[in-house]
Amino acid sequence: MIRLVLMGWLGLWASLMSQAQVVDCQTIGFEDGSFGGWERWTGEFSPYLFPLPYRLEPGSLHDFNGQYGHTITSVGDGYDPNVKERIPVVAPGSRHSVRLGDLDVGGFLDQLRTSFVVPIDKPLLRYQIAVVLQNPNHRPDQQPGFSLVVRTLNGDTIRCGYYEAVATNRTAGFIYQPSDEPSERLIYRNWTSHVLDLRAYVGQTLRLEVTAHDCSEGGHFGYAYFDAQCLATSISASSVCTPQGRQIRLAAPPGFDQYLWNTGDTTATVSVSPQLGTTYWVDLQSRSVLNPSCQTSLRLNYRVEQLQFPTVQQVRVCAGESYRVEDSLYTQPGTYHHAFHRPWGCDSLLITELIVLPTPSSTQQVTLCAGSQLVLGDSVYSQSGVYLNRFVRAAPLCDSLVTTQLLIRQIDLVPPRDTLIMQGDSIQVGVNPSIGTNYTYRWSPESGLSCPTCPITWASPSQPTLYQLAVSIPSTNCQTSYPLHVDVLACLLAVPTSFTPNGDGINDSFNVVLNPCLGRIRQLSIYNRWGQLIFHQELTSSLEKLFSWDGKYKGELVQTGVYGYQLTLESPTGKMSRHTGALTVIR
Repeated sequence: MIRLVLMGWLGLWASLMSQAQVVDCQTIGFEDGSFGGWERWTGEFSPYLFPLPYRLEPGSLHDFNGQYGHTITSVGDGYDPNVKERIPVVAPGSRHSVRLGDLDVGGFLDQLRTSFVVPIDKPLLRYQIAVVLQNPNHRPDQQPGFSLVVRTLNGDTIRCGYYEAVATNRTAGFIYQPSDEPSERLIYRNWTSHVLDLRAYVGQTLRLEVTAHDCSEGGHFGYAYFDAQCLATSISASSVCTPQGRQIRLAAPPGFDQYLWNTGDTTATVSVSPQLGTTYWVDLQSRSVLNPSCQTSLRLNYRVEQLQFPTVQQVRVCAGESYRVEDSLYTQPGTYHHAFHRPWGCDSLLITELIVLPTPSSTQQVTLCAGSQLVLGDSVYSQSGVYLNRFVRAAPLCDSLVTTQLLIRQIDLVPPRDTLIMQGDSIQVGVNPSIGTNYTYRWSPESGLSCPTCPITWASPSQPTLYQLAVSIPSTNCQTSYPLHVDVLACLLAVPTSFTPNGDGINDSFNVVLNPCLGRIRQLSIYNRWGQLIFHQELTSSLEKLFSWDGKYKGELVQTGVYGYQLTLESPTGKMSRHTGALTVIR
């Protein structure tokens, strides 16, 4: 399933990946506690997206739950909280790793990307993973999953450069954790190391993508821990020049599944008493459990050429700085051997123990209202996101890093529309907030409103009124205001001036319907031009609302002409009034 996702991703994002950040293979891991040259992408994983079952964009924050899809882990962070087996959140031998995905559900897909040039001195890529997937027993294409892929610039996946796992009880190398609690039923893989032999790609740029995602239905989580480093295809010695008979330690590259030295040792390091001209070798084989068809096998040799005491020095630098010995530039903590070649005897050896002082770092969370800006040094931010700023400090102090999690709070409502009512009527006005929003409301003026603190209220103004609805976010100073004009039409008496009782179905009767604001009609009288009463109707029921004359007198239609009428009205307060007028009958 993830393979199909990645194939689609390859075609869709090829142009973007061609400009991906490049990380130094020497620092491809996270030992400095930062993401370095890694790009962070996050998005949704759902069967309802088209044309691909995911949507990715640069970033790390999950808007749905406020968590981050990329987290640097440290040795002091302990163990994974969901697996009963004690799985450290940092890869063995490292100080920092990265967790890809959060610990909650939500249908998220998180990805790390980078590009690196394969160096001639360290052409082995060692990556370590630990994966935790809930197992909801969906279809394979809907399950939580994890994948890792290494490609060339042309988009071709290198040999053994692809690994994928989805949550099933038969996923190779995974352990099933049963539980009576459905949320605790998961499969997991403890830290696993694999080494890729990239000697065929020395000098070329390769792309590395690591992806973890929840299930496509959004109800089950999936996340992974990841670390990486580039290794040399050589045996390192604790001392190049040492006195005859004194032991030295030979170390093969770490991360291989099997070691076999010609001394019979099966560990990554051995101690030997070197003899001039002696050759030591070790056969290495990578862990094959990730892909049974892929194994990296090497034989490395080390020949004792010289014996002499080295010179040892200890050097301290700040993170991001370097230390140079002739043509060698060192940036990572460790012990480095540098031979000064001499035309006579044993070359002199300088052993440099490089200590990299950690960069002081801090994290702050800042919340601003929409339209505001955050100024940090020379940077100005106005969008939600995670920002990293470096502040220079005078030597010997190291520069400090400040990570800012900026949240921009915005009130997002559709403004109310102006409206019109008749005098004495009421109308419902206001805004319709989205589910999950938590705003406070205040209407002004409050007269004529049923609820001055509700988003939707009944308005009964006696005259045209301009209302203001103030909306604010609690515990912040974020506020906006919406105007609403309610126009009020006067309550007038409208009586037809003519009608045509000719039986064509159009305007065949004289009808009087009273606006409720005027009260009700008590009686209607029609007179001819001699003052003779020819029609009379009185209110007989509280349900009677229509007063109507069909133009007949004693069963016969009256002649075309002008007729007078008299209306007796009873106001809502019980006061009686009379209204007279003329109407024209047209036959």
